[in-house]
Order: sequence, then structure tokens, then C-alpha cells
Amino acid sequence: MGEYAAMNRRKDVITRKDVAIKAGVSVATVSNVFSGKDIVSPRSVERVLQAAKELRYVPNSTARSLSLGRSNHIGIAINEAINPFHMEIVKYVEDYAIKNGFLVTIFDISDSLKGKISFIEKFSLDALINFTTVQFYDEFCEILQSKNTVMVNFGLDKGPSFGRRDEDAMIAFMEKLRELGHTRVGFVSTIDESVLRRDERGKTFFANREKMGFAANDSYIVCAKGSAFDSLRFGYTGAKELLSRCPEITALFALNDLAAIGTIRAAKELGYDCPRDISVIGFDNIALTESYIPSVSTVGFDKKEYGQNMAKKTIECILEKSTGKGYDFKVKSVPYFRESIGVAKYR
Repeated sequence: MGEYAAMNRRKDVITRKDVAIKAGVSVATVSNVFSGKDIVSPRSVERVLQAAKELRYVPNSTARSLSLGRSNHIGIAINEAINPFHMEIVKYVEDYAIKNGFLVTIFDISDSLKGKISFIEKFSLDALINFTTVQFYDEFCEILQSKNTVMVNFGLDKGPSFGRRDEDAMIAFMEKLRELGHTRVGFVSTIDESVLRRDERGKTFFANREKMGFAANDSYIVCAKGSAFDSLRFGYTGAKELLSRCPEITALFALNDLAAIGTIRAAKELGYDCPRDISVIGFDNIALTESYIPSVSTVGFDKKEYGQNMAKKTIECILEKSTGKGYDFKVKSVPYFRESIGVAKYR
């Protein structure tokens, strides 16, 4: 240990060469270990990491980024941090990314939109994954493209797209409501009506409500103006407004699970029991829906498959220096029938 103590006194910066000498391996082996390459034997990896720990070696990420021509940094933009749905997917994206040597940073742009976007522009991101419903301005997209940032979920003309197929699950719930005798069925949407009619959930509802015997009554629909960044609150206020105006409604779809929980709360305050007086269906199948009372009927999908595929394709685009334009991945949703739906009760 004496030679390393002397070495540490002679200089403040520990290099990969120092780690290689202490571990008894080549500098290339040390580089491979810290680059996450799997060509190094487990024994050598152990020796390198132990040597690095003893020497308190910190990898120079800036130098490494310059040599690789990338930052190994992926950003994720969300606009509703309180919604567990985002994080239930992000954890799989992050797990896969970290195992492959990439750092993940989450940007919540629900407040101070302009400031947050300006902040993102200053980062050297290899990729930005968009989980928001925000309409980004053209200049922002142009800046990302000029930096060769892989743009995920900004449109197929800009990069890879990841989505869900909700139509079959949505129809399954509509059929179930018909079987239970519901005809006055409404919708609580956290996005405005023009967007809802393009969204597969809303589009399926509007296209099939008359076929299912539901009233084609647009007054049974309540929509946020723009996008609601607090789904729980809008589910509550939107449902309260809707049920006060149209008390004859016996079932409501809510655009996500937090909005569904807010809807159930509003109904309770208005004297409705769920599901005896009103049935409520959400989307996303967040973990909370199973333990909530009543447990919330919802539409969900395999978040692990979705998140890992998203991370895998994003990293593939980064390494291959590809934009990924035109790549369109869709995961199939399934219905989860739970306690929040029941037989229609007419008033």
C-alpha cells in the first residue's frame, strides 16, 4: 500500500492507469469495466471495482462523453409527477438504462413550462422521452434535432413512438356496462374534447356508444380545458359538475385512474354509492386501484414490457446514431373488472 499512498500524495487526481496498476489489469480492461461492456471476466470486474474503491477513483464522465461522442444521459419529460402511472413505467426504463451504462433524469414540466424547457435545452441529452400531453414549440424540437437528440414520443416524423392499444379493452367495458343495464354513460376527460376525440379511448367511446345502446348525449361528457396537470383534482371537480348537471348518469369512464378516484369521491359527496348508484372505470391500472375501496375497474397493460422496450429502442437509436423515425410500438391493453362497476340503478 506504500507506493499508492506515496502516489496519492504526489497528485490529487486518480486515473484509470492508477486503477489498472493496483488491480493488476490493463487500462483497456478498466475502461471496459466502467463502460459497462460485458467482455470482462467477473473476477477482473471485481478486482477493478475494489481497486477503484480503495483509491477513491471517480470516472471522468465528461472526458468519456467526449471520447464516445455522447453523454450516456437520457431525459424523461413528465407533466404530472403525482400520477404513479408515469413512475411505474419509468422504473423499468431506468433499470434497463442503468444496466446499460446510461443515466436517467426526470423533468417535471407541469409548472414553469417555459423555464423547464429552457433548462432541458442546455443539457447534453442523448435522448428525451416524452410522457407529457404538452404541445412543444417548434424551436424546442429543432434544438433537440440539431443536437442529434433521439426524440421519443414526439411524433413518428421525429423519432420512435410508444403507445397502447385500448380499443378492445374499451369495448369490453362498454359491453359489460350494457350487460349490466347501463344506458346513460358519461366520460370525465383530463384532456380537452378535441384531443379526446382523437385519443383511442375517446374515439372508441364516441364511435360505439350508440351501438351499445348508450345515449349519444354530449352533455354527459366533461373535459378539461387544455390538459389537467392534476388528474385527481379534475376527476373530482369535473365529476361533481357533471353529476350535478346530469344526475341520471349511471356510469362514468375517467381518462385515468387518478381521475376515476376523484370521480368516486365526488359521487360519494353527492350521495352516490359506487357501484350501487354509479359505476366508474379508469385507465392505467396503477397499483393503488387494487387496494382502493371500492377497487377500481380499469384498463391496463404490461408496464415492464412497455418500459423495457422503450429503453432498449432508445439506447439502440443512440448507439446506432439513428433518429428512429417511423418506429411505432404498441402494447395491447386488457380490462380489469373490479368492484367499482355494478348493475345500473335508475333514478
